[in-house]
Amino acid sequence: MGYAVLPLVLAPLVVMLTVALRHTFTSVSARVWAALLVTCGAIGIGVGVHRMLAAADPDVVETRCEVLQPQLRERADGTLELVATLRWTADAQLPYTTYAPLPIAVGAREQREALEARHAAGTTVPCVYRRSRPGRIHAGPGMPSRARARGIGIGLVVAGIGLLAYAVRAWRRARGGQPARGNRLADVVRLVGFCALAGGVWLGDTLGTVLAILGGLVVVARFVQDFLRSERTFKRLRASLEDPRPWPKPPATDDGWDPYEDDRVTGTYRGRRVWAALTATGAIVQAELVGWSQDLAIERSSAGIPRTGDDAFDRAVQIKGDATAWRPVLAAEARALLRGLFERRDVRVANGKIEVVIPDGELGELMAVLAEVVAIPPADAGPVEPRVFAQAAAEPLAAVRLGHYQWLIARGWEAPRVYRTAAADRDPAIAAWAREHVPPAAGAFR
Repeated sequence: MGYAVLPLVLAPLVVMLTVALRHTFTSVSARVWAALLVTCGAIGIGVGVHRMLAAADPDVVETRCEVLQPQLRERADGTLELVATLRWTADAQLPYTTYAPLPIAVGAREQREALEARHAAGTTVPCVYRRSRPGRIHAGPGMPSRARARGIGIGLVVAGIGLLAYAVRAWRRARGGQPARGNRLADVVRLVGFCALAGGVWLGDTLGTVLAILGGLVVVARFVQDFLRSERTFKRLRASLEDPRPWPKPPATDDGWDPYEDDRVTGTYRGRRVWAALTATGAIVQAELVGWSQDLAIERSSAGIPRTGDDAFDRAVQIKGDATAWRPVLAAEARALLRGLFERRDVRVANGKIEVVIPDGELGELMAVLAEVVAIPPADAGPVEPRVFAQAAAEPLAAVRLGHYQWLIARGWEAPRVYRTAAADRDPAIAAWAREHVPPAAGAFR
């Protein structure tokens, strides 16, 4: 079964090539690359099944032919080719003999004596003929082989199934819109299982059979374990919600049957509306951000664009939206909670909600993530400027306080009150800046 190794080696190479192309041609949708893998997998399965059927063809007969009049001749590439007349018997009939010599072996010049000894007159070589045409024989390096056809067929089918499985995972990941991380230990266990399965197929003997069975059991056990763990986690989540209800999929994403379509729930958790769904790569958790602007979007970023004055927060995220959307809500507590989430997970804030993607290997932390997202404080109602002014007084970072004060002045909101408050700030730089604009007792503001 060593012939099955080549397709099993080529399958990961096809995946790596596809991933490399996807990262090179970023404008092409991930679904296109997934469809390409589906096509490759289907072709592999089709060709593999055809080869296995061909290997089982009862019309093909493997036998041995007697070597007559062997001769060595030199080929154009400098190697030696041994040709001989062959004789064989088909179905107990009279022997057949080839009219012209057929090539039965090739080798280097240094192998002349070995070729002559191994294929001397009267020895036999493997050959193949069809029962329907017993007078036509195939022998030599290009001879068809049942073992080779069966091994390559099995390898192609296994590789094709692997490509289809990876394509389905890539397709679901593309639908989720965010990359999914995985549990490295679980991935290593799966890799060991697949290697044991492939190695057992390659060995083909009793030890190989045992190895293949053990590897297959490891792979199946990992999938079953992941499935059971996700089911337990989802049941625990559903039980913790008040008024749990099904969370229907948006019509725009409903493109057919989904094995996870029943694992979607919405309800109230600790007074906050939340949504949760299992996916092929883990889970998605969403929570309502009460009072937050629909125009505010926050995404992960490593650009470090300064916006808030909180350097650690600005290095972790990118804020999209006007200052009137983020200044009233990004207080110190909210920034700390968001920064912790963005640094550890795949997070996105948009449309008044926060969404967290939990990879498959970390589903056990789903309840902890849910507690984190609902801990983000809601925003107070009312005009923006008074809320920012009140927030500046409670802000621990001087750079953030100064930004709030300067923004309020630029908005023309109660400049005397803002300057007097800033002049009494505990940070000397802010106090000095404000005192430049505070008039003497009998003067007016500049």
